[in-house]
Amino acid sequence: LRSAATALNLPSIRRCRAQLLTFYREDARFAAMSDIEATLARVSGHKGVLGTVIVNHAGTPLRSTLDEVLTKEYATLIPSLADLARNLVRDLDPQNDLEFLRIRSVKHEIMVAASAEFVLIVIQDPIAATQ
Repeated sequence: LRSAATALNLPSIRRCRAQLLTFYREDARFAAMSDIEATLARVSGHKGVLGTVIVNHAGTPLRSTLDEVLTKEYATLIPSLADLARNLVRDLDPQNDLEFLRIRSVKHEIMVAASAEFVLIVIQDPIAATQ
């Protein structure tokens, strides 16, 4: 069985994260927007992807392909979990940092790409991703 992460193509998520970092660092609001939207559309188009959410660390959703209720839930809960995981990694090794977190439950797989400026959340159906 292929792993769900392989099915989703982790390089796509990393490219999306890199583009978002570039976007926020340069503050080019409109120039990079089409690249970000194209990358999110590409990630959302993978088999089994139910939705994507981009959240800043204040918990404000910046972009989402989910409905408003689910977006708000993921936007409030996942960044705090990512911060806890980041603190755990730093406690174990102060020179290390969290880059990616994958949470798998019976119904969903939640992949989190955390950075200093934002959190990219991808929600996937693990069964559909392996078929």
